[in-house]
Amino acid sequence: MRINKLVLLLCLIAALAAGFSIWRFIISTGSEQQKKTARTIVAVETAPIVVEDIFDLRYFTGTLSSDAEFTVSPRVTGWARKIFFNVGDKVPRGAVVAHLDDEEFRLKKEQAAAELDVAKANLAEAEDMLDLKRSDYQRATSLAEKKIISDAEFERITADFKAYEARKRVTEAQVKLRETMLKSAEVQLSYTAVTANWDSGSSRRYVGERFVNEGSLLQANAPLMTLVDLDTMKVVVNVVERDIPFMFVGQKAKIRVDAFKNETFDAKVIRIAPIIKERSRQGAVELSIDNSAHKLKPGMFITAELQFNSSHGATVIPVTAKARRNDTDGIFVVQVDETVKFVPIKTGIVMGTREEVIEPKKLRGKVVTMGHHLLEDGAKVLLPEPKTKKNGSSRP
Repeated sequence: MRINKLVLLLCLIAALAAGFSIWRFIISTGSEQQKKTARTIVAVETAPIVVEDIFDLRYFTGTLSSDAEFTVSPRVTGWARKIFFNVGDKVPRGAVVAHLDDEEFRLKKEQAAAELDVAKANLAEAEDMLDLKRSDYQRATSLAEKKIISDAEFERITADFKAYEARKRVTEAQVKLRETMLKSAEVQLSYTAVTANWDSGSSRRYVGERFVNEGSLLQANAPLMTLVDLDTMKVVVNVVERDIPFMFVGQKAKIRVDAFKNETFDAKVIRIAPIIKERSRQGAVELSIDNSAHKLKPGMFITAELQFNSSHGATVIPVTAKARRNDTDGIFVVQVDETVKFVPIKTGIVMGTREEVIEPKKLRGKVVTMGHHLLEDGAKVLLPEPKTKKNGSSRP
């Protein structure tokens, strides 16, 4: 009897163990099926493939400077008696910007003029004496031919005539010297009126800096003020050697500055350096900017936008749509049955967040932009729900 109870107990334990195993198998099978289903369907985000114009834009930075800037300096030393312009004032071409004390230079001019008068008087006297000696010489020549005067007397009269000829030449040279000295004194006097002159460009300049005040003693060639041209700005940007072949004189550009964030300024390439710097592997490119409104100022930091290439009617995808499988770049194109197809592509111009697809041509539909790292060719995807407008209608 005891043996029967023991056998019955063992059978019951065996039945319970078998049931527990079956329950674990059912649960594990369901879990694996759920995991498999979760792996098969991937939630993704998509974007349409569009046809539009795309441009290869490159950006460079630099600092603005005036197209023409120079320092006005006096040519002579003197006290600044009057300065007519201050910072920001407009200065026309040829304007007198300052007057130096000119008393000393006026005295030098008057002295040179008086010395010239003396030299001219000496010349007039020498000419009169030469005329007398010429008459004596001519008379003596006639008498010498008739043997009326001695040879010694004729030689004395001839020597006297030639001496006065030499004296006249000396006085003529003195007159020229004094004339030159007078002109020099006049020029020195004119330098006390400091003028601003330039040959090309705009007929006006603006005072950028003024270094002295009235009453200061100015040395010759010491800076008085700086004049700048605000009508035209220029900027030099450094371009890496791989981009130099895409640049040419006359190429248009757009300039942006922080002071006018929503405005661009027209510019063009005017010079390209014929050398590449060995250390930086960059070449200097100079751009000219029209600044007739005088909004731009020398010293501003700028960003220059230049167009290297363009493609009209191009097939364009988001940059985030690119994926790489088996060392091949491609995109996952959404199919009608909500699966994806991996399409190898060859890309071209990149503009911001968009990129041109060169091959294959006439690519249409939607591409996966997020979640493609979990995808393989033919995978099932869960597309985002269409957005709903306020009136209840939906749009893709």
